[in-house]
Amino acid sequence: MESELSGNEESILAKLDQEKAKVLALAASVRASYKNTKIGVYEDMLCDVMESDDMAYGFGLWFEPKVYDKTKKLVGPYAYMDGSSAVITYDYSTEEYDYLSQDYYTMAKANTSPIMTDPFYDETSGIMMASISAPIIENGTFIGCVSIDIGLEAINEIVESVQVGEAGSALLISDSGAFIAGVDSSKISSQAKITAESEIGRASCR
Repeated sequence: MESELSGNEESILAKLDQEKAKVLALAASVRASYKNTKIGVYEDMLCDVMESDDMAYGFGLWFEPKVYDKTKKLVGPYAYMDGSSAVITYDYSTEEYDYLSQDYYTMAKANTSPIMTDPFYDETSGIMMASISAPIIENGTFIGCVSIDIGLEAINEIVESVQVGEAGSALLISDSGAFIAGVDSSKISSQAKITAESEIGRASCR
């Protein structure tokens, strides 16, 4: 059982590491060029990487207030798929949304390496998602971050394919104990926790 779970856990971690590597590379590119690069170049960069990533539902570049443009508090282009092509929106660069207070931003600001938020259920797409973000740090100062919103369908498929013995199966839970994969979708969408279950005799890969 341990061997079966370990192998699948490595597959899951490998997928997440690939996404972390992407935001880390983008963050490094922005750090080295933001002082003399037009925003359109970054928009194209986000769209290019968006169109090549099957797990991604969106890529964002988020600057600290007045870092990229001294006349603007919020500069945050976000790429997402519209049909077969990626497009850019600035709908999240508003006081109402306030990306400065979002988990992916505050967590990136508090870390020096890529970090992933707790998974969350997206009602629009009907799937579990998570955000991975990498800080952009220049000379020890946080100037923003790059984030990716990823769908967890591929990870769910890995978890559901696990068979331990004749009838054993696996489930994936978050650090808080919420179900992510391997259980009925209603429990995932409601963010039910394993601690509330009466039957937990299943192997868990966390």
